[in-house]
Amino acid sequence: MKDTIILIASAALVAGLGSGLEGAPAAAQDVDLQRTLNEATAEPDSYEETVTVEIDAEVEEEAPAEGDGDDYLSKMFSGKPFLEGDAMAAALAEADKFPLGSSKNPVRVSQPQGQRAYLRRLRCPGGDQPAFGRVGNVGPGVFDSIVDLYEVECADGSVHEIYMDMYHAGHVEDRPVPGFTITP
Repeated sequence: MKDTIILIASAALVAGLGSGLEGAPAAAQDVDLQRTLNEATAEPDSYEETVTVEIDAEVEEEAPAEGDGDDYLSKMFSGKPFLEGDAMAAALAEADKFPLGSSKNPVRVSQPQGQRAYLRRLRCPGGDQPAFGRVGNVGPGVFDSIVDLYEVECADGSVHEIYMDMYHAGHVEDRPVPGFTITP
């Protein structure tokens, strides 16, 4: 059971499902996640069964095909786009039909620090810098990689949702989401 919990904790942190302590040291995130797991495992038998089923299903759905040169985990760790070439061009063309920052056209950035850097550069309609927080991941998006949802709040109290895809190594988005401006 302990090995399973450690595996789940590591997978959750990698997938961005951790404690939500953006910017906190990894050790603090691990401690908070371990507390969460300790609370969640109050009934170890039922939790273990659920976890085992979820792991098996995830492996079956997400494992690359035999002989496939693309390694899902290595792309995830590197922050490289999951799509390349013509597939990426087609996905970009499709995404551009929708507003930037929407679920169908997430803001492309490089890693969690790219998400935060983009959000810090946004300015609300009144010119103020918005407050923001990560809601969580919402699963794979148009570029086949995991998409995160952020809530952004302006000084006037308006709250906006911004979807972000952090698996675009080296990409820095210079366009603002609708209703906002962006600093260089």
